[in-house]
Amino acid sequence: MTGNEIRKIFLEFFKSKGHRFVPSDSLVPKDPTLLFTSAGMVQFKPMFLATEKLEYSTAVSCQKCFRTPDLERVGHTIRHHTFFEMLGNFSFGDYFKKEAIEYAWEFVVDVLKLPKDDLWISIYLDDNEAYEIWKKTIGVPENRIIRLGKEENFWGPVSTEGGPCGPCSEIYIDFGPKYGCGKASCKPGCECNRFEEFWNLVFQQYNQDEKGILNPLPKGGIDTGLGLERLTAILQGVQSNFETDLIKPIINEISLITGVQYGKNKDFDVHLRIIADHIRAITFLISDGVLPSNDGRGYVLRRILRRAFRFGKLMGLDKPFLYTLVGTVTNIMKESYPELTERRENISKITLYEEERFKETLNTGEELLNQLIEKGEKKISGKDAFKLYDTYGFPLELTKEIAQERNITVDENEFKTELEKQQHQARTAWKGSGESTNDIYHTLLNKYKTTEFLGYETLESDSTILAILKNNDNIEILLDKTPFYGESGGQVGDTGTLTADGINLDVINTYKPIPELIIHKVKINKGNITEEKKLHCIVNKEYRNAIARHHTATHLLQWALREVLGTHITQSGSLVSSESLRFDFTHFSAIKPNELKRIEELANEKILENLCVTTKEMSIKEARKEKVIALFGEKYGEKVRMVEIDKISKELCGGTHIKATGELGSFKIIGEESVAAGVRRITAVTGMPAYKMVLKTEELIETIALKLKTSSTDIQQKIEQLLQRNKSQEKEIENLKTRLAGEGENLMSKLTSVEGINILPVRLDGMDINSLRKIGDSLKTKIKSGIIILGSANENKANLVVMVTSDISAKLQADKIIKEFVFMLGGSGGGKPELAQAGCKDILKLDVALNSATEIIKKILH
Repeated sequence: MTGNEIRKIFLEFFKSKGHRFVPSDSLVPKDPTLLFTSAGMVQFKPMFLATEKLEYSTAVSCQKCFRTPDLERVGHTIRHHTFFEMLGNFSFGDYFKKEAIEYAWEFVVDVLKLPKDDLWISIYLDDNEAYEIWKKTIGVPENRIIRLGKEENFWGPVSTEGGPCGPCSEIYIDFGPKYGCGKASCKPGCECNRFEEFWNLVFQQYNQDEKGILNPLPKGGIDTGLGLERLTAILQGVQSNFETDLIKPIINEISLITGVQYGKNKDFDVHLRIIADHIRAITFLISDGVLPSNDGRGYVLRRILRRAFRFGKLMGLDKPFLYTLVGTVTNIMKESYPELTERRENISKITLYEEERFKETLNTGEELLNQLIEKGEKKISGKDAFKLYDTYGFPLELTKEIAQERNITVDENEFKTELEKQQHQARTAWKGSGESTNDIYHTLLNKYKTTEFLGYETLESDSTILAILKNNDNIEILLDKTPFYGESGGQVGDTGTLTADGINLDVINTYKPIPELIIHKVKINKGNITEEKKLHCIVNKEYRNAIARHHTATHLLQWALREVLGTHITQSGSLVSSESLRFDFTHFSAIKPNELKRIEELANEKILENLCVTTKEMSIKEARKEKVIALFGEKYGEKVRMVEIDKISKELCGGTHIKATGELGSFKIIGEESVAAGVRRITAVTGMPAYKMVLKTEELIETIALKLKTSSTDIQQKIEQLLQRNKSQEKEIENLKTRLAGEGENLMSKLTSVEGINILPVRLDGMDINSLRKIGDSLKTKIKSGIIILGSANENKANLVVMVTSDISAKLQADKIIKEFVFMLGGSGGGKPELAQAGCKDILKLDVALNSATEIIKKILH
């Protein structure tokens, strides 16, 4: 059986048992307390906490997961991964331990045909209920049921903030004594490779609060996790997850690139496994919208990408190669994750860009490491090793390896201390805030269900207050239905009014704390509100239409970008407001002025054509067939909403839009910049903001024309004349300075000496610091040995340069000499023994100071 077939068989088995199939959630979870989706139950967390009847009470999924706690073990073992797939069946107060155990046993024994005699069971220490089910109902022999402690058999919660958790029971397979450690005590839980746990049945009985206290859930739930990679290895008869058809083709491809054959060298086998694991994670993380950066999720992605690149280098690769493996990952996984095919080119380009950047920093890191080694110290400090690791992506292992070749050690304890500091800061930065608040909204959802949104069809409605919340200084209202759009998908929320007899409220913002609820932040102008009160809702039409124009303009912009720059362009973020639009997209170089002009021109052409803008609901399968553009990294349900601009653009979008492109009026780009590696940003305006921008530009032109004493039509000619005059004056000044420099012989008449040391103090007005230094360099060649002191009155200050020839700089330093002049003239300055400079305030004393040069030198000598 292939890995794809096993995935499908599992899902079909539980669908036949009445479970709702739920697609994999994104690796970027909606839960603010989590950095990544690390388990199958993450997307179901609110359902385990539910107190009311749910839309469905059982579910089955194959969840893509990402974990980093075992990062250092990946590749060194045959079972650990950063990215993996978790098959799972779930019950939210429907069935509990007995049914969960029966389903698992039926699937393993009757469907997969795994031999009963090779299966072992572990349970939590005091879970006698599970013990009795396994022994009496299922018939597992007593000697193959073992009790393990909290670390092994009590699962969760996934968040440090608390959440659902409970005891668990695991199914192990026995590979036989030849894979064991030979100890009489060898059994499940042993560190050897004989027993492998492949299915964890979690009995969700508690909700752990922030203080760690376990509170019983209203109803017991089931959360199981069956590792697809481990199960595939078992069924395909291979000992290692890396030898399954889910991963081995990637290793084969890496072997072709590196020329290193798997199975021939233990160290290289580890490298190959690490790269194969990491490229799977890289591909899926980027597909879900994570981009390399220096913090948060982007930092984790950057770390594993660089780690994989470095292991390639250890096998002789000194050029980017990971980007070529994205296609291999896509081909293996596209059946279950078709979005990888759509995003393949983009993922490859982002990976290549990051590899090229790291290749440069890796070389820099090696140079810095060599400098540390050349200092002659016998130990590299942990702080230096951590700087190499953190700033240049230089792993500790590589630092140690290179240092050991020179008989130098690395202070690993200090390195670990620095690393722990950083990890603590990262954990603090990612600690969720607002989990308890989210629980309130989930409670409201369970009680009242999804807010009905009417805003696509109307801007008014008569609605009923379901709940009133006070959040800090804000009053928040939940209505049964609403025409107000809740901030989401990059589009800001609506504003407007809520009224009734004796009641007047301003809606100052509308947002979605969770996807299913629309919350109205209000200001009470008049009256009192209570639950079940009916209100008349009116959306601010002008504000909504301005937002809608900018939202439609983002679709038009994306089309124009793809036309001019290429189809690799993919949206990676946006902000749509009434005043402007901001559109982030993947691209790997600055956009040229002529390209920006063409993008803007194309958008305006389509505005003049007044193309129809329509919306249509369809299934996700239909959308894929029509090649509708989806937001990079977004998860969509079975039903989606397509927004189409006639004949040119089809995008999945839940935002509000205008009816035809002519309503935009015009489109004007006001900014283009880089916001991250491989990500550009365009800011633009349309409608009334575009008109106001034109007015502002006209006012600016009139102001400039007035200052230049010319007309707005002649500004360009006037500016060119001024630039030409400025250029001529600069040339004239440069000629004067050069002539002065050439008059070195005349200046030499000022030469004097003190105790055999030549001193040349000269005043040359109108010179800047750079000009004085050039003249000083010319004079140094003439006096050969001595001190040159050049002063210049220039507008409201004096510039001063002191130069000392190298043969006498040991006893007379330029920086000390200039301090004496600064003391006399005021100002500030400094420098080095052979060159110092200063800006001085008292121009009137400049001659006196220069004439005192010999006395100053005498003073320093004695």
